[in-house]
Amino acid sequence: VCVRVCVCVRACVRQHVTQNPTDLIEAVGHTVRFECLHNIEGYNQILLYRQRGLSMQLIGYISEAGKTCKIIISELHPNISGVYYCAASYHGCEAYMGYEVFFGAGTRLTDS
Repeated sequence: VCVRVCVCVRACVRQHVTQNPTDLIEAVGHTVRFECLHNIEGYNQILLYRQRGLSMQLIGYISEAGKTCKIIISELHPNISGVYYCAASYHGCEAYMGYEVFFGAGTRLTDS
């Protein structure tokens, strides 16, 4: 049984993970794209979180991901605004041994 219990939120922010662009403004009904890149050897999973106010919500993840991931959100609907964070993590049974999760600086999405 694999159980992940370690999530780093201290000094990990902005290390080794890049997101482009940092700001997106798009109309409801349209599609947006942004990119997540990391250079962390052996990390094989990309997580996507959305922050609204003080809460962070895991939106989805891609296991066995490479070091580049293109995020596409199609048919934007109202209330999808927020800051979207990509995070690189290691996925495996030995993840409980202290692997950290590294977050990007975020992409702010605003619907117009």
